[in-house]
Order: sequence, then C-alpha cells, then structure tokens
Amino acid sequence: MRFRLYPTLLSAFILVSSATVTQADGITGSVIDSSGNLVACRLYISNTESGEWFYATSLGGTAVTCEKQSRNPGSFEKHTALTAHRFKCELPAGKYTVRAERGKQYLPAETTVEVQQGRDVSVELQLRTFIVMQERGWYSGDGHIHQDINDVPTLIQAENVNVGLPLTYWVRDSSQIPANDGSIYRPRASWVDNSHLIYPVNTEYEIFSINGKPHTQGAVLVLNHRKPLTKPTPPARPIAEAAREQGALLDLEKHSWNWSLMIVPVMNVDLFELSNNHHWKTEFGLPQWTLENSPRDWPEIEINDAGFTEMGWTEFGLQTYYSLVNCGFRLRVTAGTAFGVHPVPLGHSRVYVHCADRFDFKNWIRNLNAGHSFVTNGPLLDVRFNGALPGAQWNRSTPENRLHITGTVAGLNPVKSVQIIRNGEIAAELDVQSVKQEDGTFRAELDTTVSVEGTGWVAVRCFEDLPRDKVSFAHTNPVYIDVPNAPLRPRKKRVQFFVQRMEEEIQRNTGILPEDAVDEFRYAKKVYEDILATARD
Repeated sequence: MRFRLYPTLLSAFILVSSATVTQADGITGSVIDSSGNLVACRLYISNTESGEWFYATSLGGTAVTCEKQSRNPGSFEKHTALTAHRFKCELPAGKYTVRAERGKQYLPAETTVEVQQGRDVSVELQLRTFIVMQERGWYSGDGHIHQDINDVPTLIQAENVNVGLPLTYWVRDSSQIPANDGSIYRPRASWVDNSHLIYPVNTEYEIFSINGKPHTQGAVLVLNHRKPLTKPTPPARPIAEAAREQGALLDLEKHSWNWSLMIVPVMNVDLFELSNNHHWKTEFGLPQWTLENSPRDWPEIEINDAGFTEMGWTEFGLQTYYSLVNCGFRLRVTAGTAFGVHPVPLGHSRVYVHCADRFDFKNWIRNLNAGHSFVTNGPLLDVRFNGALPGAQWNRSTPENRLHITGTVAGLNPVKSVQIIRNGEIAAELDVQSVKQEDGTFRAELDTTVSVEGTGWVAVRCFEDLPRDKVSFAHTNPVYIDVPNAPLRPRKKRVQFFVQRMEEEIQRNTGILPEDAVDEFRYAKKVYEDILATARD
C-alpha cells in the first residue's frame, strides 16, 4: 500500500538540489518550520517503483526507526523519528518519495526526488502548523508507550506529544512482580525541552498466562506511581490498593479483555482508552481480536465475514464506555498507541488535556484525572459546555437543564459528522459545514443547545470524511448534571450483557484462578445485577 495523498494538504516549501559527491549515493536534507528553524519530525522514504522503504539517520541528533508489519499485508508502519537536525539516507539510484509529518497540528510536506549514481541530492521540507493547541491551553499525551525509555525523548519531539508515559515495568504472567525487574526510575518528570516531558514510573500488567500456563486475563495500566509495585495479579484488587497508596491512576487499556468489565468495579478504574492501540494510521488489522467477547445484538457494532470492521471496533469501545458511564462509572477518557508493539506512530491516538496557562506534569495528570480532556486519532477539538471545559459537573435542583455547546473542530480533512452524545445516545447530528482554509485544512464551528432531563451527561464526538471507510475521530470527556431523586438509568440490554460476561468468566476461570480472584468476578456480577434491577428497557 502506498500513501494516498490529498494535494490540497501538501503545502510544503520544497528545495531540491544535487551536487557531485564521492560518497555513496543518497539524500541529505532538513525539515524546517515556518520560521526556518529545524524541527523534529517523522520521516518516510520510499522507492516510487519498488515500494521499498528506507530509513534516515540523523546528522548530529538522534533517530528512532519504526519498521512494523502486521499479519495483514496492508497494515504496516515504516518511518524514522528524527530530532531537529539534518538527516541523511543512503539510497540506490532511483526515484523516491520523501514525506515529513509531525503530530496533529502540522501540515505534512512531501516531495519526489531522483537519486542518480555519483550524485547526492539535497532536500528541504517545510512543516507548517495550521493550529497551535498549546495557545488554547491544550497539551497532548500518549499514555501507552512500549519503546525503550532512551528513545522516548526523540519520539515525543518528533510527534509533538507533550507528555510521554513509557511503561517501564511490564509483566505478562500471574507470577511476575514488577519490582523484580530490578530497574529503578526517579519518580519525577523529566523535561526534554520546555514543552515536552516524560514521566517514567508506569506499569502494565498484561496477563496472558497463569503460573506459566496460557490463560488470558487482560491488561491494566498503572500510571504515575512512585516506586516499583511489589504485587502480582490476579487477584486485581490488591494492585488497585497499592496504586492508590502511591497516587497512581488506573487505565482500563482496552474494553474487551476477559477481565475488563470485572476490573471496572473491582479496581475502580479511572481511565478508559476511547482511542486505543488498535486504532492505526495504516489499515485496520485486527478484526478477530476478542470478537468472542463482543455482544451480537448491539446494532452499532459492525461485524462482517472478517470480523470487526474498523468502525465496528470503534463503536464497540464507544458503546461499552457509554454503558459503563450510564451504570455510574464515570471513567475519564484517554488514549494510547502501544508504540513499540503495533504498526502505528507514537501519538497517533492521543489525549489532549487542558492545562490553562501552566503546563507541567502535576497539572497535566491532575486535569487528566478531572476529565478536562478529549481524545483523537485525527481531528482537533476545542469545545466548551456552558463555557466550561469537558469534565465539568453541576448539581441542579431543576428537573430539566440546558447546555450551550460551543467550539471548533479543525483538521486536515473535512468532518463527516459532528454528534452530541447524551446519556450514550445521539441527541443531535449537527448540521455543521467544514470550511476549507487557505492552507487546505478544514474548520467547523459548533454552536448548539441540548437539554438534559434529570441526572445525565453530554459529550461531543466527530468523525472525519476519509476514503475506504477509514476511521478518524475525536471525542470529548463528558460533562455531568446531577439532579436529586432523578437518577440516570442504563439500558437493560446493556447491563444484561455485562452480567452475562461475568457469568462466562466465572465459569472460564473456576479451577484455574485462585478462589479470591474468581470471587472478584462474582463481586462484579453482583454489582451489575444490582444495577440491572433498576435499569430501563
């Protein structure tokens, strides 16, 4: 698969020249910003005829190569992340596409060059911002990174991800203890420059085996703890208790693991990855993953002969999130890529957190936990609800309340839909127009009002209009209105599915997990049964 390009977006300033050299053929080049300063970036180099990919090296800086190919031939990611230095790439004679990208706020830049024997080609590409989210108070993060921590500074600069959370501890068996890894990291943020930082003490429990025998449970991320965790799992509750003692946040990672619906009530999980590590820039490549754990009677979830469509996988996550929130679990939205494992650029799925006029890790992680956030794998949002940020909560005595929603959607592509989600259902499909800007990007303005009866919540989501059913979306954290004696009641069919999944997991795990771990599934089943008793049709 070659890149399909949108000509209106390739607003690059490109300078190509050649000179006789005695060294190997190839290109040397630089990527600059609109001020002419060198800028970090993600660089793609491919032969236009053979499709072969090549990887640049940095002249004076650092480079991190990503060469990932999934089992699906069309799902791959092959690039080099570069710091703000000149680069070089030795190439056989031929014609090449050279493309630079940087996160969500920059227009891509691309050119085609011809390398001839005995000549070296010089290339200059210019990346220009079409929006600066930091000026609006928004700072991005990737909460799921599996790359060597020494590479993370290069990566977050190249992708303009403001906060990197590498999972420096990662265990995959019930007998493993993170602290036994032997690594010790200082529990403080490390600044890469004045707008990019790394917090290094984070753990993933991703349990695929019980005492060495294959038996999947799932994953949970422990973010922002202070020292290595000293407990294995399952059971899950002791991990949650240890995390709370250290002021950490718990991230569900993905919604469809075997234990996901159990750990939400048992661990009191904080974060839900609405855009997760199966959302890729390349073709969707995991249609069968956890298909057996999905409901077959939720109409929003598209399934075909291959399994989930990309929209089906996305809606599975969204609908699970909405149903959990309706059950009273007010998880805050987040995002991550698992860069280092999957064929996806770091930060392709990212969470933007509003930090007002003070960006530091303490303020960022606090506001992530407060829900002052939106997630995206494409378009950019800046939305207010009655003038307040996502995550706001109001106590009201009136049975019906109104929310005035205003904001902007900006991106490289026009939006296909902008929807107001109220209590998990589409309350309004906004008739907004994506206005093409002089630089070829698109903007849409939001200004609408929605009513909420009783206790409820509202969020905004949007999808870009892309070919081949490619999914690119953004979603705000909900805002909440609480009204006494007017509770939010979830849909009965959704809660019945949660109860069913716990019954299935009790049966699957009995005799394999220790009894206290199976009891956690029984506890979660009882929680959902109690909720089901007051659910609506």
